[in-house]
Amino acid sequence: MRFSYTKKRYSSPESIQHKAPPLIAFGVFFMIAFVGVAFDASLRAETSGATKTETKQAPADKETKQPAANAKSDAKQKKPALPPVYQPTPEEIEAAEKRIALKQTTAELVVAYKYQLRTSVPYLMRKLKAVAPDSPEMQYFTALGLYEKGERGRALIQLKEATYRAPHFSRAWNLRGIILSEADRLPEARSAFEAAVQHNPYNPNYVYNLASVLYRLGDQPAAEQSAKRSIKLKANLSEGYYLIARIHRDRKEYGPALLAFKQANLYGQKSQDFLLDYLLAAEAGGDEKVVPDLADRLAGVRDPRTLRELARIYSRFGEYKKAAERLNRLLPSKEAKAADRQAYVRALHKSKAKPRVIKGAILRIPKIKAKEREALLEYQRTLEDSDRTKPGTRDPMLKPIK
Repeated sequence: MRFSYTKKRYSSPESIQHKAPPLIAFGVFFMIAFVGVAFDASLRAETSGATKTETKQAPADKETKQPAANAKSDAKQKKPALPPVYQPTPEEIEAAEKRIALKQTTAELVVAYKYQLRTSVPYLMRKLKAVAPDSPEMQYFTALGLYEKGERGRALIQLKEATYRAPHFSRAWNLRGIILSEADRLPEARSAFEAAVQHNPYNPNYVYNLASVLYRLGDQPAAEQSAKRSIKLKANLSEGYYLIARIHRDRKEYGPALLAFKQANLYGQKSQDFLLDYLLAAEAGGDEKVVPDLADRLAGVRDPRTLRELARIYSRFGEYKKAAERLNRLLPSKEAKAADRQAYVRALHKSKAKPRVIKGAILRIPKIKAKEREALLEYQRTLEDSDRTKPGTRDPMLKPIK
């Protein structure tokens, strides 16, 4: 058979694809099959070789692992036996039970005093006496009861014994410092508070107590340092801020003083001395916006010095009626002076009281001589004559000109 491949007959790829001999397709198929078989044989050979290698190496691994297993077995056999469990004696058990009972009773007493559960204190004291009658804890709580009753000499004796037997007992040192500071034995109080802080440096009350005594001793730098440390330990310790405010006020540093007074007021300081100190510092420092409120918070006081200062401040603001009320409370006191009585007459006059009311008030002033009473009546007449010669003032909104 003759095949003739002319240029015209196979001029396009399409014609070559459809009219090529079957031998070409068979050759391509044979090559693909041959490559697949060769690849499969190669893969089988590699797998078989890896298996033989593992089989040959297995005995060596077993020989390597066997000594390690034997070594572990020998180590377990050579491990020393545990010592026998210690069995405490009955006396040791009893002593441990007493220590636990002492700690528990002490904690209950601390809670009773801290949260004012005083009805439970006698029972707990009897319990403590039964557990540890001669312990420093017993001596401390006995001293605490004596201090509340005013028997501070006996309390000091108990505390001295407690701190001698337990030098680390910070509560006893602190109470001893309080009693000594109230007795104005300030150097001894300082030593007691320093011992309390030494054995319990993170108690803010102990640190503040030390700062208070240092302030009274005149050591303001050390007092300021301790006071600042106390408010670091307890950020809302109003007493600490109050002490810092007094230190700055003494130095006439009214800016920091008023800031510290404000913090102390924010955290609940409400004592009469605090309010008066804050009032005077605010007046001296020019912070008059807080002065009226502070003066009103001292409305019910009876202290002569406070009443005198309030009358002066109210008079300065032109609130003569309030000034007269404070001076009227001051006059019966033994500390009332002639200047206070004269200021009282002036406050009554400036508050627009009628002359007969002022005269009656002068006649009712207690504990003054007739000569001074007559001088006050004459002072009243002088004030009335002075007002007649003074030109008046008016506000056009309140009193418009007709």
